Amino acid sequence: MNKKQAMEVANKIFVNIFGEKSPYTLEEILTEIAFDVKLPQKVMDSTTGEETWASSINPSKYITQKN
Repeated sequence: MNKKQAMEVANKIFVNIFGEKSPYTLEEILTEIAFDVKLPQKVMDSTTGEETWASSINPSKYITQKN
C-alpha cells in the first residue's frame, strides 16, 4: 500500500464515521491518531532478493512464506 492508497482508505473511514473526508494529512494521522500502530515495512528476501513485507524490522535477514 502506498501513501495515496493509505489516504484513500483513511478518507473512506472518515466519511463513514464523520460524514466528510479527513481534514488531516497522512503524516498527521500517523503521528496523532495511529502512533501506536506498527505498520509493515518493505524488506528484501535474503534468499531470492524479492520484495516482501515484515512488521518486525530488527532482524537482519528476511524470508518470504513461500521460501
